[in-house]
Amino acid sequence: MVTRFLLKILLFASPILLFLIYAEIGLSHVPTSYSILKENYYKREKELEVVFIGASDSQLGIAPKFFTNHTSYNLSNSSQSIFTCCRLIETNLERLPKLKLVVLCVSPILIFQSSGKGNVEQWREKFYYHFWNLQPEFSEPSLLWRFNIGLYEPKTVLLYGLKGYNKLTNPLLKNIDSLGWERGSSDNSTQALSNKAAKETVKFQLNGLETSSNRTIGYISELNSILKKKNIKLILVQLPISKYYLEEFPSEIVNKSKTVIDSLTISEHIPYYNFRYDTIYHDSDFRDVTHLNYRGAEKFSNELNKTLQTILD
Repeated sequence: MVTRFLLKILLFASPILLFLIYAEIGLSHVPTSYSILKENYYKREKELEVVFIGASDSQLGIAPKFFTNHTSYNLSNSSQSIFTCCRLIETNLERLPKLKLVVLCVSPILIFQSSGKGNVEQWREKFYYHFWNLQPEFSEPSLLWRFNIGLYEPKTVLLYGLKGYNKLTNPLLKNIDSLGWERGSSDNSTQALSNKAAKETVKFQLNGLETSSNRTIGYISELNSILKKKNIKLILVQLPISKYYLEEFPSEIVNKSKTVIDSLTISEHIPYYNFRYDTIYHDSDFRDVTHLNYRGAEKFSNELNKTLQTILD
């Protein structure tokens, strides 16, 4: 009787188990921005002298191929928090024997962004844990995050399992080059570049901000201390942004973020270069209200390259 019962359970569970194995193998071949950036990063780690890191503004706005005097890589990714940026550098530092400079790209949003509960981007924690073995800022990691099937919602796993996992690929991933830069399109429009679009973007970004928190100071200070011991320089950079966004973004948050950055530049002696209000950038340089397109990225990269030469040479 017991044997027959166990056999029934096995017969019932076998198709589910086989599908999970199929899904795990299938998803392991699905590229993500996390897997692409890590793979290319590790290919160049022994030769890198400069690492750029930040969120999507620097992901699209800094193109290492225009930094000709020093080998560099852009480890920025969409909605990447300051906590994650600092931990990515710290945990991979031993793999970078030639590293001279870390360029941490900041903004008022990043300064006060939490990667914990209340942040709509919290789902990204599982990808950093899976690909980089980074512990979350607040929550405890799930054992499922070790598996590819644990990175996606069950509905997504099932749906694409039926259709084929090769259809899960994000078409934008092809825009990420071998040095980590995502080449932004130039097909901006009056809808993408307008005060209306800026209002919507700001409203979304302000959700979950913790403007009363000073955690960012601690993360950057700790990173700076670690880098100093290895004679590696750290600088903070703020990228250009569209006039529409500047007009709609709350000035009180800008002022609070300035206080945080000022404390770092004074107490930690970290150089800070602010291109946020640079007037040489026009609508034709932006993909949308917060991101440079490939033309703007080339212009900014060349401008930043001049600044870096004074630091490194």
